[in-house]
Amino acid sequence: MNYPVYLLELDENGNTKYGLQDIALVESPAYQSSFVKFDEQKLNFAIQNEEKQIVMGAVMIPDKMIYREENGKPFYVVANKETIYDAAQKFNSENRNLNVKATHESDTNVSDVFIFESFITDENRVQKVKGFEELPYGTWFVTMKVNNPIVWEQVKAGEFNGFSLEALFKLKPITTLSDDEINALMSIID
Repeated sequence: MNYPVYLLELDENGNTKYGLQDIALVESPAYQSSFVKFDEQKLNFAIQNEEKQIVMGAVMIPDKMIYREENGKPFYVVANKETIYDAAQKFNSENRNLNVKATHESDTNVSDVFIFESFITDENRVQKVKGFEELPYGTWFVTMKVNNPIVWEQVKAGEFNGFSLEALFKLKPITTLSDDEINALMSIID
């Protein structure tokens, strides 16, 4: 079978159909990168005897193909470093740090959970992230504070393992790949 592959792009013409919405806590992130859960024991903080309730992980990874299906038709999408950089800038410039959902099925943002850190790895500022050393430059990371006790219990129970960006990108066709070509690329990238 042949699969179309599309490059994700932001719309630069102000079309309100395209844009960034939220970051959802999910069990199975599209980028297959789980987040790291921090508490004071793991970070050796001794401020209090309570957990810090912080999670950090990748939101977008450059050049990693993500399988999608729409109307029963399978395809792949991929984002380059430039699109990821623009998406992170746009997300933060629109003050979306409170736009956190508990799963994509939720219609509303979850209370008492917020993004307090957002950065992209590069060769000049943040080169490697502990626990994510294998991820390439251009990866977008966020760190969240989870003050909501129900959500934190879900994080600790493994119901949430990573992040997933809710966004509508323009899809620019770049190629078509066979099953064998997809498998070969995935083995190189993963």
